[in-house]
Amino acid sequence: MSCSKTYTCASLSPSDFISKYVEFARYASYQLKWPVSLILAQWSVESGWGQQDICSPCNNPGNTGSKSGGCPSKQYSDLCQGVTDGYIAFAKNNYDHSGSGKTYAKLVADAFSSGSFTIPNSNNYCCCVPGAGTTIIGDQKPACAALGSSGWARTDYCYCSNGTGTSCCSGSNWAGQTLYERILNYFYDYDYIDTTTSYPSCC
Repeated sequence: MSCSKTYTCASLSPSDFISKYVEFARYASYQLKWPVSLILAQWSVESGWGQQDICSPCNNPGNTGSKSGGCPSKQYSDLCQGVTDGYIAFAKNNYDHSGSGKTYAKLVADAFSSGSFTIPNSNNYCCCVPGAGTTIIGDQKPACAALGSSGWARTDYCYCSNGTGTSCCSGSNWAGQTLYERILNYFYDYDYIDTTTSYPSCC
């Protein structure tokens, strides 16, 4: 499966989205020790299946950084730079907003490797997080919960009221559930951490 440094913005089918972006997701997995499936799920949500951010001219799959170049987040010259600097480096060098004291990279990697994650009461956006205080157990679920409650992933940006732990998200009862359901529906074949893709072939 080959890759290209840039792709035109378009609403893609899951299979087309995987075909275009999986090598970059494998590269990010290799660097972050996150499952490929989780990275693809986040990117598909952030980009609306390839319609924004991840595609040219923005080339920013993680939707990170300040607006530039007419993009909703920082503009990168191509996906090689966008994944390296805007996603991998961002995850390794920035701390999650829930007060864990961990970088995004370590928070999610630890949740995946341990098979357990307790959703924090809050992050720096507001109030409390859906499913606050709930310990999520399983294979993909803890990593999804870690990313979904960290203040980065644009998946469960709504909050429960008065610390009750009851979600106000439509159809979502815990932070990261949207990511997990997307993995189950579209990306479960990529439930692994890549050990070979040290850099995308097209870069």
